[in-house]
Amino acid sequence: MSNSLSIATVTATLRTLLFNHLQVDTPDVTVTTLPPDKARARDATHHQLNIFLFQVGHDAALRNTTFPPHVKPGESGLPPLALRLTYLLTPYAPSDDDVESHKLLGKAMNVL
Repeated sequence: MSNSLSIATVTATLRTLLFNHLQVDTPDVTVTTLPPDKARARDATHHQLNIFLFQVGHDAALRNTTFPPHVKPGESGLPPLALRLTYLLTPYAPSDDDVESHKLLGKAMNVL
């Protein structure tokens, strides 16, 4: 992690990547990043994929790796903070059709 915007940047990048690929086959799709209990409106009638960051932890493998310092001679640099971000993907389809929502999830997993 290089600065405090890294986590938000990863989430925004995932949302944009998924939206750009999913709208080709499913033009009415929206991709959101809301908590699961607020992701879907009761009267929604479109395809939707919600991405929720539910766990942030240290990546043990990268945490123990030595990184070459990118500092001036004579200075010591701090190693980057290696994080593992875990997301929950929840698909929704019109009329709460399970088969259609599973198709959307399969497309999203193919993109990732």
